[in-house]
Amino acid sequence: QYDLNVGVQQPIFTGFRTRSLVNAAKERFKARLSGKSVAQNQLMLGIGQLYYQIQSNMLQQQIITQSIQRADNQLEKVRSLLFADQAIPFDTLEIANRKLQQQILLKNLENIQQILQSQFSYLLNIDTVGSIQEIPIDSLALILDPLTNHQRIAVERRPELDQLTAAKKAQSNQVKIFRSALFPQIYASASYHYARPGVNFFQDEW
Repeated sequence: QYDLNVGVQQPIFTGFRTRSLVNAAKERFKARLSGKSVAQNQLMLGIGQLYYQIQSNMLQQQIITQSIQRADNQLEKVRSLLFADQAIPFDTLEIANRKLQQQILLKNLENIQQILQSQFSYLLNIDTVGSIQEIPIDSLALILDPLTNHQRIAVERRPELDQLTAAKKAQSNQVKIFRSALFPQIYASASYHYARPGVNFFQDEW
């Protein structure tokens, strides 16, 4: 006996479930892309902050080094006056103490510079950072646009907002998917039945 039954089922209406699934997947993908942009912007922000902290530290070291040099010059002058009995030892002591304080501050800045460069190397994912060129102060643009302009640009360009919007849309589509279960689902089906009674299936004989 030989009996063959073939059936085909095709959904016609599933309560917009398929469309909602596709839309939800698109929005989740868009949210992940926005999340990548957020991570990139955070990385760029961290690199920029460290870079300008290093620049500021280098500038402070330069100023203090010049101050130490001026203290050395003053100390030499006061010593010359002291030898000429035109100054008192307290004057040299005061200048020497000021120079010592500046040297301690310079050493602290050098230690901070090493920490900043280590953090900078970590963000760049390299072993060591090479020499960082100082930015001339005269080349810095210190004039800012009105705050409202910056706020408008931030709202238009920040990927965090796009990520939140995409996540909200994905959640809305997810709700539609759950609601689709409340709709009646319609399927079209077709079947084919073929039978040969008394047939040897393996030999194809009556």
